[in-house]
Amino acid sequence: MKILHLMADGSAAGGAEHVLGLAKAQIASGLEPLVATQSPSRLAQDLHNVHIQTIPLNIMGNRWNPFNLLQLANTVAQTSPDIVHLHGTRAAFYASFFAKRWQNQCALIYTIHGLALRQKTHPLKMGLLKAAEYLACKGATQVISVAQDDLRLLDARGYLKREKGHHIHNALELERFSPRSEDASKRPPQWPQSQFMIGTVARLVPQKALHIAIEASALLTDTHLLIIGDGPLRTQLETLAKKLNAPVTFLGEQSQVETLLPHLDLFVLSSKWEGEPIALLEAIASGLPIVATDNSGAHEILTSSDSGVLVEMDNPAALAKEIMRLLRAPQRRHQLAEKGLKWISTRSYKNLAKAVYEVYLQALKSI
Repeated sequence: MKILHLMADGSAAGGAEHVLGLAKAQIASGLEPLVATQSPSRLAQDLHNVHIQTIPLNIMGNRWNPFNLLQLANTVAQTSPDIVHLHGTRAAFYASFFAKRWQNQCALIYTIHGLALRQKTHPLKMGLLKAAEYLACKGATQVISVAQDDLRLLDARGYLKREKGHHIHNALELERFSPRSEDASKRPPQWPQSQFMIGTVARLVPQKALHIAIEASALLTDTHLLIIGDGPLRTQLETLAKKLNAPVTFLGEQSQVETLLPHLDLFVLSSKWEGEPIALLEAIASGLPIVATDNSGAHEILTSSDSGVLVEMDNPAALAKEIMRLLRAPQRRHQLAEKGLKWISTRSYKNLAKAVYEVYLQALKSI
């Protein structure tokens, strides 16, 4: 079975991690995946490093550029896949224009990694996001979401028939991660000195609301915040941290977060909205307790795993209070970490690939 994965944004993020891990697991199971994505990009380089065929697909510019549609059409025509697997709204929206034609020869699977229509934005932009999501869902043969609540929302809006939607969790390469080190002396030597180290992994974009984590860190004592990741807001966030005299270090993009996470005492997530955040799964696999804002994606993970605490969104004081409460309760942190490690033990890409394959078979029967 030949599978063409289409992903518009190849930058370092949860969706890119998902595509890379899924494609590797599909090869191991005897399938034939290839990936069309932004090039050059982190995802394209990672795919190249593991010898997975990659096709340049540069559609991240102007959404209304007709050349984007032409690129998509040519890519599918040249590869003749059995499955076109669309990752993210942009790729699925463009593919919806060809859905009727393509579904005569292949099945279209749309994986939702997070619903952009959850964000609060200008009414005109919101209207466009809603229309794009509706067309993306309508054009797909089957729809997968990494978050259960995203399927619920689409069903409530009438965008997606219930029988067409499938909830399949994100996964990790679990063997990469090991529980946190209790020995503070083993922390990387370049790290700042502090009694407690807290951290987050995120793109520096508005969705992640990292200004909330920075403002919270300014209220803490004997605690340093490490921000792993990069993005367009970096300069703005660095300026805020300096203005508040907040104990924050920006580590930039890191290719091996699994070597850093075990040296933290606690993980923080301050996002406004999420699908199912892989950053939280990585933290749990590293044996870290978590304090996260109560967005739908974090809510699903933490209420299921009982590995952390949820706090009100956009409230630095509440975030700081819960961070400090956990830092002062080592036994509670240990309990949360142990529950998380037990919970995450089944989140392998092998299991993910099996579940996705069942959706492929169901989709192929319907065309």
